[in-house]
Amino acid sequence: MPAPLLLHVFYSFETGGAQVRTVTLMNSLGGRFRHAIAAINGDMSCAARIAPHVDWRSVTPRGFRALIREVKPALLITYNWGAIDAQLALLPGRPCPALHVEDGFGPDEARRLKTRRVWTRRLVLPRTAHALAVPSQTLRRIALERYHLPAKMVRYIPNGVDTERFAPRRDRELRRSLGIPEEAVVFGSVGRLRAEKDLVWMVRRFAEAALPEARLVLVGAGPSEPEIRAAVRDLGVEKTIIFSGETADSAPFFSVFDAFLISSATEQMPMGLLEAISSGLPALCTSVGDCRAVLPPAHAPLAVDRDQPAAYVNYLRRLAANAEWRAALGRGNRQRAVAEFSLSTMVDRWERLYLEALGMSPPPQQQDENVP
Repeated sequence: MPAPLLLHVFYSFETGGAQVRTVTLMNSLGGRFRHAIAAINGDMSCAARIAPHVDWRSVTPRGFRALIREVKPALLITYNWGAIDAQLALLPGRPCPALHVEDGFGPDEARRLKTRRVWTRRLVLPRTAHALAVPSQTLRRIALERYHLPAKMVRYIPNGVDTERFAPRRDRELRRSLGIPEEAVVFGSVGRLRAEKDLVWMVRRFAEAALPEARLVLVGAGPSEPEIRAAVRDLGVEKTIIFSGETADSAPFFSVFDAFLISSATEQMPMGLLEAISSGLPALCTSVGDCRAVLPPAHAPLAVDRDQPAAYVNYLRRLAANAEWRAALGRGNRQRAVAEFSLSTMVDRWERLYLEALGMSPPPQQQDENVP
């Protein structure tokens, strides 16, 4: 009997947190499931990360009702608002079970949720989806309080990280290939260069910190790159900010950084932050989503409110000046990642949810009464 076929519908299958997590699950679960992936905008760049042993294919969404009839998935999984139309296509007959996954919001909802979208989720998801899965407590509260979904339908599954792949190490060769002096303190960011990441804000804070011996490495590509490059030129920091470009494997870059930065205007539980703390790096964040909760309690002040840019600048200077403090923060972050955000726990929880939605029983060894 063939493995159950999961149809994943994304607005874009570019390299982002939800897409990377999905690939991680596909790779980890191996032959337990087959997969079809639909990217509404045609961007399938994250597929480069899928392991050769995974049974998967790309499908074109010419119309979601027709796509579901053609693919005949055992389970439909939609991701974020951009794919909500695929949930609507299940009405009125609900030809297959479904899950919906929310990872956060775009810049248009960074400050306020759009009423029409709230009502659509409120009305549609209880009629189409077995569950709504979210990686952050912030999103869980929104689902309960704004979407009015029943508590049993909302599943909180924190993101997880491969703590062996993302472990403390140094890559001096990669550092040299980026043109970074041996003595420089390196701050780094990893992720798509998108508006909600607000890397212009980060560049401005880095320029204000006035750290001529330090470097800021931006790993990734995306639509905001021209705007970020313009800010770098206007601020006169071209010599200290490095654009590495897109990469299929971000892990080596964490071995170049001395500290990790986030400047997002909206975020939930960023994979890059988990990868950074697992790599034993100190992390300086904006206090969006669950970023503060991800860090050890003693490190909470390093999740700075966006309306306090001076505090962010002050922490940049302190991190650049104090190697012992960086090392102590990094050790605490590593311990937190290993204890709280293991990859195996995340994979087990997602597999359990897939099987539950399919009406199948999860393996006995994966039963966990403490899973929300």
